[in-house]
Amino acid sequence: MYRSQETGWSVESKLLQYIGKQLDRLAGLLKAVSGTIPTMLSQLTSDAIHRTVTDTEKSTWNAKQAALGYTAENTANKQNSLTTDGTGVKFATVDAVNTLVVKKSYIAYISQTGTNSPTEDIVLKDDLAVPVWSYSAVGTYLLTKASAFTSTKTIPNKAEPFIDNAGNKMTLERTSANVMTLKTYAAADTTVLANGVITAQYINIEVYL
Repeated sequence: MYRSQETGWSVESKLLQYIGKQLDRLAGLLKAVSGTIPTMLSQLTSDAIHRTVTDTEKSTWNAKQAALGYTAENTANKQNSLTTDGTGVKFATVDAVNTLVVKKSYIAYISQTGTNSPTEDIVLKDDLAVPVWSYSAVGTYLLTKASAFTSTKTIPNKAEPFIDNAGNKMTLERTSANVMTLKTYAAADTTVLANGVITAQYINIEVYL
């Protein structure tokens, strides 16, 4: 063991003595600040980022419903039509559902003058894809659309008279799968057909599918 020639102390002894003094100093510092270091949660101040959790909160979270099972739809079963295939697993797209029409309607206000074809003042609805009005004879006008007016499913189907907005008799009936026939009369109680008696007359034709 090496000993100092001046004091007779070994190097190891001096090192231990130095370490002991440093530990005493550290202990003194810890004692000085021990009163300011929190040792319990109740001594802590929480903020928006640092918070503790209570037993009540944990109980509430643990009581939540368990995650529900989810199976993603099989896009192979998606179809863009309403055609049935007997599997019971197919589902229709929005486009397919929108093709399901219970009835088609033609709703418009029309006027007629002289020997001219009736004209549409306002078309409120046209599911028939632009049927065409034409002049046929005195007081007789045709609304034509190929294969649009299905037998027994078209309303009106027979010529039942009604009064137009000018107080004159008028009839509207299905005369074929392609034609609806409108007739206008000179008065409410006559069989005399007349031109130019309807102005802004309401017409409603429905075809059920």
